[in-house]
Amino acid sequence: MGWTSWTMQSSKYPGLNPKGDYSYLTEANVAKQTDAMAAKLKPYGYEYINIDAGWWMDWTWTPQYDRYGRQKADPQRFPSGMKAVADRIHAKGLKAGIYLPVGLEKAAYDDGRTPIWNAGGCTTADIVHDDLRTTNGWDSSYKIDFSDPAHRSTSTPRRGCSPTGAMTS
Repeated sequence: MGWTSWTMQSSKYPGLNPKGDYSYLTEANVAKQTDAMAAKLKPYGYEYINIDAGWWMDWTWTPQYDRYGRQKADPQRFPSGMKAVADRIHAKGLKAGIYLPVGLEKAAYDDGRTPIWNAGGCTTADIVHDDLRTTNGWDSSYKIDFSDPAHRSTSTPRRGCSPTGAMTS
């Protein structure tokens, strides 16, 4: 059992999100919830502090990314960074859950030349493809190519991407 930030973030209760929709999610508010749970509810089996979507967004809901397109904590909302927030939760004997979407978000692709972390020479242009409406049917503009996600090579893999986005071996 535990607490999730989404309940507070998504609320329309007057004053709860003073800087606009979803603005409740801040380091200070997570710390308050962590302290309250540790002091009052932990003895009854509560152990999870779940930080939902938006910790990488600024007040205008503009996402923050590192050079690899990975979510980066907004420095105004989470000035100490997510590691410090998780460390605080753990120090209270609780477990931290931090939401991340699968893969890279479309806003992180930039011009398609965002490097893929730890995949020497591979960029988002290597794995993000133009519209494939015939396969996804959702009128999206991009697709991450997971056509063979469980492929296991019998040879020693080398770092890189093929034109289809598959890791080369």
